[in-house]
Amino acid sequence: MLHENDHYKEKDGIRPRSFTRHHRNNNVTHHSLEIVGEEVFTSSDILSALEASLWTEYTDLTLGIGLKPIHYAIFGIVFVIIGSAIFIARRERVTVTEEATVMLECPYCKHQWRESMSKTHLKSMGYPRVRTLSRRKCPKCAKFIRPKIAATNV
Repeated sequence: MLHENDHYKEKDGIRPRSFTRHHRNNNVTHHSLEIVGEEVFTSSDILSALEASLWTEYTDLTLGIGLKPIHYAIFGIVFVIIGSAIFIARRERVTVTEEATVMLECPYCKHQWRESMSKTHLKSMGYPRVRTLSRRKCPKCAKFIRPKIAATNV
């Protein structure tokens, strides 16, 4: 139950989106069934009736240029393929940060291990002047320590 000051929080933000999606799906279904026609579902051979309705020209659907529902289906498939190709082609990787591999050393057991971190993180913490990192657990002795930077590839 919501408190009187919790006006339309988390759960209520979902309702308008789901209503819009539901309404849109109902409209698409309704118009698709309207285009296909009642004779498709009352016919004994549904597939041939569906094929015939896809090749029939509907004056209210064609916008006066003579398109049939099959043309809209073909255009839709072509546009989905073109959109997918553009999406895949534009998915180039841009390196936002440069990675650096750092050799860390436990001050107690002297165990060394590698970690990768960004160069900007190293610079922001004051490296090379500051050579210790925030607390981490040593993989060998299992103590929480502030490991020292033994070596980097910067």
